Amino acid sequence: MKWIYWMWLVGMGIFAWPAQASYQLLHSFAATGAEGTQPLAGAVSGADGWLYGTTSAAGTNSGGTLYRMDTQGGGFVVLHAFQGGTGADGNIPSAAPLVPGDGYLYGTTTSGGTNDGGTVYRIKTDGSAFQLLHHFTGGNTDGSHPAAELTLAGDGNLYGQTQTGGTNGAGVIFRLSLDGGSFQVLHHFGAVGDGAYPISPLLAVGNTLYGATYEGGTGAGIIYRLPWDGSQYQILHTFDAETYDFEAQNPAGSLAVGADGWLYGTTSSGGMSLVMSNLLHDVGPYYNAGAIFKLTTNGSAYFKIHDFFQTTNDSAFPQASLIAGGDGRLYGTTTGGGMIGRGTIFQVATNGDVATVYSFGNSSAGTLDGKQPYAGLTLAADGTFYGTTQLGGAGNQGTVFAIDPRVQITGQQHFAVVSDHPRWGERLALAGLPGQRVTLQRSSDLAAWNDLVSQVIPDGTDGSWLMMDTNAPAGQGFYRVRSP
Repeated sequence: MKWIYWMWLVGMGIFAWPAQASYQLLHSFAATGAEGTQPLAGAVSGADGWLYGTTSAAGTNSGGTLYRMDTQGGGFVVLHAFQGGTGADGNIPSAAPLVPGDGYLYGTTTSGGTNDGGTVYRIKTDGSAFQLLHHFTGGNTDGSHPAAELTLAGDGNLYGQTQTGGTNGAGVIFRLSLDGGSFQVLHHFGAVGDGAYPISPLLAVGNTLYGATYEGGTGAGIIYRLPWDGSQYQILHTFDAETYDFEAQNPAGSLAVGADGWLYGTTSSGGMSLVMSNLLHDVGPYYNAGAIFKLTTNGSAYFKIHDFFQTTNDSAFPQASLIAGGDGRLYGTTTGGGMIGRGTIFQVATNGDVATVYSFGNSSAGTLDGKQPYAGLTLAADGTFYGTTQLGGAGNQGTVFAIDPRVQITGQQHFAVVSDHPRWGERLALAGLPGQRVTLQRSSDLAAWNDLVSQVIPDGTDGSWLMMDTNAPAGQGFYRVRSP
């Protein structure tokens, strides 16, 4: 499978822009709504080669949908349309389904069910045998309104969190068997000093669960760990709600394990804005666009490693989970920032270096590529990331996309090949991986593409590479680089 990045060039000169990874639009959700609209969840790559996801709105019953499509953007089909409202099967599936490879999908709805507190469901990957595994009551002994994906731990059980419900009304951690026969609340949030209102998935490492709450602690959320059996609940870090200390605040996504063994995560607000800090001389409110942090698995050490500034060179407002790539970096999305403020995909190294991989709404076609990616990315076995945007696309109801950060176009130069009777050439600078094969293609209409040259980036280099078209059109042309 191969992914593309294209550019438009006119006339003569030197062009420079932030590096962009290879991007492909797979699907735009239609404004008519039958297939669902506004996905808050990502697109999950299953071992069976299909992509699975949910939409939070519309569908034939106005309760959102569960869909399947292939990795080329074809074969889109709605597997289930939720009833909506207080429908018995659920409403607003804001989380992506879990695809464990047993022939079923497992997921949650934020509301609906017999108590309108949300549900846990399973369905076969072909859309048959839909079954509700649990209805949340929202009472003292149960949670309500789960917003995040389920986690399958090594003991073969499903684990998750609810936003509300439980003894203190601030959410719970729960465990559920795959057949729905056994349900247990492991922890009730909301006690003094404890976390409250979790909206993120859990991370399972060994026999331990790691999680975050959006609020609680001293007001801005916590990070905790909990063994599978529910014993020895431990708060690892509390985020300070004080607005003037530039602390990270309100984690909305799950944690991820970095190549160095530390836990990494993002917060949806907090952090420092250098612009506002300088303008207000640290005596007033600041523009808090979120941050990235790392901490040890026992909570003994914590560092904030990046503040998002919401500039054209940075991202802003991360709402989703990080995911580890095959290159030792972690990848995430933001709903704001980027070149025109429509959201980004970013990468972060374990040393804290952060780079924007892709800015949405950056093409000559406006936001047809999507805008405001609310969900995180998923990684397929071939190194391709898949994701969704909440809005944008042909119907402005969201998109599904694929992106490959292993090759990026970093610069371009238009030049005369012969001085007396010139023909034109294009020189493109790339950033890829040593040993990676890349193919340069050209088009005049974005429909038909011609291979120009295929080369392997030499081993022993830093991945920087130049490719040239020595017979380029004098006027308008489009180029893309493909990588297997």
